[in-house]
Amino acid sequence: MLTAYDFANPKVPELDQIVPLPPAKLPKWDGTFQWLKEYQAKVAPEKPSDELIARLAKAKGLDPASGMPLAQLKKAEVAPATIAATTPDRVSLGTLCRTGQPCPEAGLWLGSFEGQQYSHLLSKGQPMPTISTSIPRSNRLAQWLKGPEKMELAMEWQLEKYTDA
Repeated sequence: MLTAYDFANPKVPELDQIVPLPPAKLPKWDGTFQWLKEYQAKVAPEKPSDELIARLAKAKGLDPASGMPLAQLKKAEVAPATIAATTPDRVSLGTLCRTGQPCPEAGLWLGSFEGQQYSHLLSKGQPMPTISTSIPRSNRLAQWLKGPEKMELAMEWQLEKYTDA
């Protein structure tokens, strides 16, 4: 019985909690374990109602659909408008754009992460890239077996130089 449910972390109580100490008579056993009853009684919680989600999101200043802070959503909506309003032909040097957004201007874009500089030559409309990096694992055995952990970094890119077309 224990091997079939060992993933459920069965707990066996002290012996004197299961059976009385001698000379008392042994009670009748129904053939079940308390930890097994507790494990089988677990049920996933119900999904909260849309009204509750909306109320909690409003209290915390979050968008109910995405869970993002409303202040960040407003900044994201304002940023493309300011990029387009700078000049009719080209955006200004120093314009910032986040990973995943479409590139507003062809040119050399620079990004930095923990003091490391990255540069990409991008064309207009191309999505701003992520950077692949390797980070050593804290566990030496895992580092030896699997090598460093690969990560994709999202960052903010800055327009450094236009490409002459």
